[in-house]
Amino acid sequence: MRFVNLLVALSLSAWDAADGTCANMCSGHGTCGAANKCTCFANFMGADCSRRACPKGIAWSDKALAANTAHSMMECSNRGTCDYIKGVCTCADGFAGDACQRSVCLNSCSGHGMCQSTAMMALAHGRDTGTGSGPAYTNWEANSMMACFCDYGYQGPDCSLRMCPKNDDPLTTGQTYRSVVLTVAGAGSALAGTVTFTFNGRSVTMPANGNANSNAICAAAISSLSTVGSATCVQGAIDGTTGGASYTITFTSWPLTPVENNVFTHDGNPALSQFSCNVLGVTSSNTPSCSLVDGNTANLVEYAFCSNRGICDFATGLCTCFMDYKAIDCNQPSNIPDNLDQRDGFLIEPTGTTFQGTALRIHTIKGSATDFQMVQIEASAVTLFYMDGAGHTYWNTGNVRIQSGTLFVQSGATIQTGGLQVVDGGATVSASAQNAAVLGLVAGHASYTSNVLLLQATRAGSSAFNLIAAYTSGLSTAVFDVRGDGRTTVRRGGFEVLSGGATITDTTTATTTTTVQSTNAAFTGTVLSVLAATASAYPATDYFLLKCTASSTVAFAVESSGRTTISNGGASVTNQDPTAAALTVTSTDNAFGGTVATIQTSRAANTGFYLLEAKANNIQLFSVHGSGLTKVWVGGFEVVMGGATISNGGLLVDAGGAVIKAGLQVATGGATISTTGLVVEDGGTSITQKATSVHAAAVYATDAAFTKALLYLATTAATAPPSFYILQAEVIVGTPIFDIQGTGDTTLHQGNLVVSTGTASIAGAVTASSTLHVVGATALDSTLAVTGAP
Repeated sequence: MRFVNLLVALSLSAWDAADGTCANMCSGHGTCGAANKCTCFANFMGADCSRRACPKGIAWSDKALAANTAHSMMECSNRGTCDYIKGVCTCADGFAGDACQRSVCLNSCSGHGMCQSTAMMALAHGRDTGTGSGPAYTNWEANSMMACFCDYGYQGPDCSLRMCPKNDDPLTTGQTYRSVVLTVAGAGSALAGTVTFTFNGRSVTMPANGNANSNAICAAAISSLSTVGSATCVQGAIDGTTGGASYTITFTSWPLTPVENNVFTHDGNPALSQFSCNVLGVTSSNTPSCSLVDGNTANLVEYAFCSNRGICDFATGLCTCFMDYKAIDCNQPSNIPDNLDQRDGFLIEPTGTTFQGTALRIHTIKGSATDFQMVQIEASAVTLFYMDGAGHTYWNTGNVRIQSGTLFVQSGATIQTGGLQVVDGGATVSASAQNAAVLGLVAGHASYTSNVLLLQATRAGSSAFNLIAAYTSGLSTAVFDVRGDGRTTVRRGGFEVLSGGATITDTTTATTTTTVQSTNAAFTGTVLSVLAATASAYPATDYFLLKCTASSTVAFAVESSGRTTISNGGASVTNQDPTAAALTVTSTDNAFGGTVATIQTSRAANTGFYLLEAKANNIQLFSVHGSGLTKVWVGGFEVVMGGATISNGGLLVDAGGAVIKAGLQVATGGATISTTGLVVEDGGTSITQKATSVHAAAVYATDAAFTKALLYLATTAATAPPSFYILQAEVIVGTPIFDIQGTGDTTLHQGNLVVSTGTASIAGAVTASSTLHVVGATALDSTLAVTGAP
């Protein structure tokens, strides 16, 4: 039971909470306040704030609040209905704007005008109030009432009517021109700057100070207005202090094609309100002012559509002239000669709109001949133009001007004198013949000194344009071009000068004068080829294939024989090929008897310079000093064939010795070994003496404490064979004197063994083939065995 009571209590409490909140929780667009009333956020409305408010505008119509007071702010300006879900006005036809606050321009001004409000039109096109702008308009409809401001030449509420030409009625005579008087004034000092004159929305300035102005300046300024045809100006007296003056401006004509619209228009007598002036351009601070008053306003020439002598078709802007009137403005009588100034003397004007006949036809019974004229035009006594009976046409004076369209000449044209000048639009010359020149330029004077072809551009030299561009295959293949800065590029076929040579001169300080370049990655031809048809005269004086000169000094020259001379700077040869020789000097003449390569200096021989220097990776390998001294720094010196001859100076080996594999022969001068001695490892030594008084071989020991053998003879054989001799002496080859065999046996083949002093010790036997003499011996060694005669 307690549980049921609890549920009842909770239900009652929930009911009370719902009854104490605003409707729909103000739809999330407001706050709930006292008495459960919603206070809606901006642009929301309704008891529960569920409706979106529509924009408000000045009511087009509502109840008046007081005398002449109405047009309160109303929803959708009382010209539309509100969609309260979206908060958007749905405007009635003819009204627009978010609050339907603007009227709609008819037909969107037909594409020939702008839809503007009354306030905008007043400010932009109203009469100048002296501020350079029109008056401010702030009435209730200032930004609500809209109207078309038509483009010039159109009129009507929707700018759909095209204005026809306007002019004076030719049947009204004795009339005068409209004029106004402009007065420019100041106070106390001279006026400076300009005064602005405005008529029908168009303005022009002229000097405010009369001393800087004049009748001509004033007339030119007023006549420059597009709303004026022509005008005159008469300057009145000039104030001596301020330079102020009055100007009587007379409008002598209006534009044939009216510069008018639905706002600016007149019939030849524009109201004074259509003129205005201001002194905003006056720079002097002397209270400048300007004013306008009417001049002549009576009996004025008309400014009427179709000159009042035709009907204007406002759909096309064309006049349909009454009978007997002509011209686009119907201002001139037709079909009869007219001797009135500023009129056509005679007009032939077929009036049919579907006319397909001939407006003027001249026919003679006589056949074509040159002895009569078909047409002749004269000005006073001067014949300007005529065509003879054969159709030959002559312009004696004056020019022929084609404003639009094209002049076609079927059989060519010849200009006898004066030349041809095309002022604008350029010229295109085409030829359809297979073998005719498209354009030929001939200077016919035998002493001609000017330019046969002159290309000129007003623009300064630039790479942005070409002086010449040549193409083939239409414009698809560029052949060559000359840029506006003079750079010439041959894009096809190369460049060939058959006679006279070519000179390239460059006055810049850093630009490369000539570059010969091949940009094809697979190029296999010759980048630069120098050819001459004349055979070389070498070894006689030859001509040059190439000569390079710097400041009148020949630096480099190549004669026709190929002989190349570098006068200064030397030559640097760089080779990146891993196997090819960097420099090869070859003489191909089978009877060659000269020098293949000569290294020469004008400086006297000394060690202060090198004649030749060889390096590998910047490491010195081989050099020849200016003295002739030749050094092999790395790798040694090898003569593979032919040997080596040192005519003078000798051969010095500082270290490492000298290895001679094919023997050593010293022709003269002998050989001196200062230290270490001479070692012959193989091949033996042969000494031949041809002099009569010099030892064939002399061995000296100069050291006072010498303890070694003066002559040491040895063999490496352990047991010498009997045929081996340690020493053998002969007189005349083949006749032995004495010898020492490898066994030590010593044999005197001729002569005696004489011991003049000292003793002779013989261990072992002595063998004598004849007599052995011992002189002065006191006794014989008991161990000495003597064989043979005692």
